[in-house]
Amino acid sequence: MKMPRIVASSLLSLALVSFGCDSAEQTSNQPVEPKSPTVLEVDGDPFLGKKPIEQGALNETTAHHNAFSQVSLMPKPPVEEAPYRNRRRMDLDQLNASLKTVSDGLEWAINGQNQFEVLASTLGKPDFNTITSEDLDPSAMFLKFLNDASRDICFQMVERDLQRTTSTRVLFKHATPEMTMVNNANAIEINLVYLLKRFHGMSSVASCDDCDEDTPNALGAELQQWVWLYQAAEHVSSSPVDAWRTVCVALINHPDFYMY
Repeated sequence: MKMPRIVASSLLSLALVSFGCDSAEQTSNQPVEPKSPTVLEVDGDPFLGKKPIEQGALNETTAHHNAFSQVSLMPKPPVEEAPYRNRRRMDLDQLNASLKTVSDGLEWAINGQNQFEVLASTLGKPDFNTITSEDLDPSAMFLKFLNDASRDICFQMVERDLQRTTSTRVLFKHATPEMTMVNNANAIEINLVYLLKRFHGMSSVASCDDCDEDTPNALGAELQQWVWLYQAAEHVSSSPVDAWRTVCVALINHPDFYMY
């Protein structure tokens, strides 16, 4: 008896599917053998990534490398700092005290009020409420008020010296107000040496081994610039008093006075 063609085809498809599933299950259950790595060869020798480099292959030899005995194992010594610090300006209390010292007790006051106390907050003096440290940089505002203070104090010094005797004067110590560069240049130079020592602490004795007292020649070029300033001021104003006032203002505004 013959089967219908459609039924025969269905049975054949079912058999093929069953055979494929069994084959897949058999294949997945079999253990997978690890593959051996492929070994590369260089010049007939196996290359594993650590092949030694022959001497001279990189145009250098082991002679370029220092021996262990030549390498210092000690740390580098610390760099020594310079034995000095940067200069800074005086604070307001120091400046006020210095002006009183060089002027023999005078102070920068208006209507009886010391202006360094009035302008304390403006010049950055600490009040320990909002400001705890004073800025000691010579700012433009500081230099402006220092110039005002120098003019006020130097005018007071001149007026007071004109009323004092020669022995008690501060500004005209070795030269009277009537002396000029024409009639007594030596006295003016000696007075300048005295003022440089009083305002800047510059003593000519330290520059001259054989000097018993301050002499003009020991300061050299340092003194000559102040001689030039006095001579120029005297020439412009035609007054020794105005020339000494100019020198006084310049001495206070010079960094050697307010910097240390």
